[in-house]
Parts: sequence; structure tokens; C-alpha cells
Amino acid sequence: MATIHMDVVVIGGGITGTSIAYALARRGVRNVLLLEQRMTAGNTTRGAFGIVRTYHASRVMVSVARRSLRLYEQFEDETGGTAAFTRTGLLVLVPAGEQEMLEANVGVATHLGSNIQLLSTSDDVRSVEPRIDLDGVAAVAYEPGAGYGDPVRTSAAFAIRARDLGAQIRQGIRILNLDTEGGAGNRRITGVLTDGGYVTTGCVVNAGGMWGPVVSEMVGVELPVLSYRYLGVVLRHPPTFGGAHPITLDLVNGAVMRPSGPRLTLVGPLGAVAEDVVPPGWDDPRTDASAAPEYQTVLRRRYAELATATVQAAWATSHDVSPDWYPMIGPVDGVEGYYCALGLGGYSFALAPAVGEMVARLITDEGSDGVVRPRRSEDLDPKSHAYFFRPDRFAGRSVHPQAAPPGAAGRSGAEISPGDRRKPRNTT
Repeated sequence: MATIHMDVVVIGGGITGTSIAYALARRGVRNVLLLEQRMTAGNTTRGAFGIVRTYHASRVMVSVARRSLRLYEQFEDETGGTAAFTRTGLLVLVPAGEQEMLEANVGVATHLGSNIQLLSTSDDVRSVEPRIDLDGVAAVAYEPGAGYGDPVRTSAAFAIRARDLGAQIRQGIRILNLDTEGGAGNRRITGVLTDGGYVTTGCVVNAGGMWGPVVSEMVGVELPVLSYRYLGVVLRHPPTFGGAHPITLDLVNGAVMRPSGPRLTLVGPLGAVAEDVVPPGWDDPRTDASAAPEYQTVLRRRYAELATATVQAAWATSHDVSPDWYPMIGPVDGVEGYYCALGLGGYSFALAPAVGEMVARLITDEGSDGVVRPRRSEDLDPKSHAYFFRPDRFAGRSVHPQAAPPGAAGRSGAEISPGDRRKPRNTT
């Protein structure tokens, strides 16, 4: 790749980066270049659970998730590819002391139009899923429209459609530097140096996942994003169990259980601990087989008939998270033309279509017909969704990452700091 000019360079070929490239191309931006140092969907996206739900603790998250759900429902018509979206429904189980939190979250979601309901009796719960054990559960909510998709196939569909609309996708390209000009606090993006050539551009979107903070350091900006190792196990049902169960967010046991077709269940934790922080570039999908019995135990606590479920596979992936576990999306203070879409953690698949649209709209003026006019962060409407996710919301504060997303274990997650060895409480 010799020296070329591009209107927008998107760094990162995961579900977030490919969605952004597609959204930009769909809005008429033809000179879009997506750069991925390995292969698209080759790292964090590859190991994602792919859950799509609108149950969240924040009204902004609910709104963005609702938009993504609608886009997944019409994904094939929009992109010509498939997200393999499968509707299963979602059960949220909480222990004593967290009923008010659940009720508040359901109230927010229903006010915004989501179809979520509190199930007031055990008979109501078992009318949805008769095989479930409710030991330790104080309250339950049900979202019938939730489901899951295939992150790898979805990323591929975004990338292929973006290319069809004129974007360029380059894999196996490593970023060496981001060039800027101007003084401190008033710089602007001028180019991207890669190991395959130079790209002149006035606009860069950092969707690099765990590599995001490293990329940001190239323009002298520190972003408080950490990556955590995340474990998962696939368990095969015994033949007597029957069909798939709903996605189950078990805040009592701190686990998520997601069906994969009629015979398999994916099980994983719902939070993070400090010793699981991994460095940029970590990519080791192996996991200690000794973790499998713990997942089997959690699964059988909820679905006793799965006591004899057998381990089919185990893997490890990573989640990049911000201190409050909400995404960091939008222009970055002090560097004109520099945007980020980082810290999406376990929400990356669920929010990807809406995040792509949001970033594309931030970069281009509504009536620009694809003409790129980079905006500064102060141009954001304080009432917009993007303002909630603004990257500078942590500026000037000493922050540590929380053990879990807000609303998962009470109204706010407990903070963890380096060296903290505690396991998180119930998380989501």
C-alpha cells in the first residue's frame, strides 16, 4: 500500500469497526479505509456471546440497544448478509435485596417501548421456562424479543457490504503511528503510518478494542480502557432435556447461560476481577479445563435436568471496558478528526449496528451527502445519546474500573483496583 488519501480511516476490524465502516459507506462516504492488523473478527469478536437484549440499567443504553435490535431484525434486507439472529427470549434473575433495581430497570425499558415484563409468581416464570429452578431468586423479568447472533458472520456481512459500497478493507496491516499537526490541545489528524504504506487523512476512528489505548497514545491521549480475560464453556445437553432454554442472566450465581441451537448452552461469568486484566495483543483462546466443573455446577443449579450436560468446548476471549463499563464513543478532546469507539465490553455485538450509525452521524454532517467535516467534542448536543458516551467524561478524575456494569449488582458496581483479588458479586 503506497501513499494514498482517505476521507476516513477506521482502525480495528471487529464487530464495532466493521459496523462503522459500513455505516459510513452507507451514508455516502466513499473513501473509507478499514485497517485490521490480523483478520476481521479475529480476536475479541470471535469469542463474543452475541447476545442482543434491551434490558439495561440506563435509558440511553436501552434506546441504543432498541435501535440495534431493530437493525438486527432487518439485517438481511439491509446488508444482504446474515447475523444469524435467533430469538430465544431473556430471563433476568435477581436475589433478595435487588428487586427494586430490577423493577426500576424494567420500568425504564418499558417506558421507552421495550417489551419487558416482571414475572410476579413462580408459575408465571415456569409458563415461560418450565425446567428452571428458582432457588435463591427473589424476582424475575422476561424479555421475549431478546436473542443471539453470530458475531463472526455479522462482522463479515458488515465488511462485505461496506466494500460493495466503496470502502476498502485491508487486513494484516499494523499501525505504526498517527500523525497530527498543531499545538497542544489544538491538534488535528493528518495521516496514518502503517507497515504497508502511508495514508493521508483528516479523520481516524479508533475501534481497536484492546489495542485502543495503544493507538490513542500515538496522539498523546490516554484513554482509561482495560481489557479483561473472559472465560466461556460450551455444554451439550442430554437428549432428554428438550429444546433450547431462554438466555438466562443469573445475578444470583453471577453467570450468563445462552443457548446455541437446541442442544448446546454457552456459560460464562458476568463480571471481572483485577487479576484477569490482560495486556494489549493478548490472544490465547485456551482455558484451563479445571474451570469447566464450576460452569457445570452453575448450569445445573438453574436447570437441574442439565446435571449430566457434558463439556463440548472451552475458550477464553477478552472484553475492553471503561471505568463505568459504558462505551466511550465520539470525538476526543484536543485532537480534531480523532474519534473512538472503545470500551464496549460485553455489549459490543448487542450495540454494534447502532454504534456504527452513531459514529457515522458524528463524523458527517446530516446534509453533507458524504462530505466529511470532522467535528470537535464541544459540538455535541448535550441531549444526544453520544453525549452520554463522550470519551472525556473521565477527564480530571482518578477512576478505577468497576467489577460490573451499573445496575448489575445493585445500582452501581463495586470498584476494583489493581491488586484487588475479590471475586465480583452478582454481575451482568
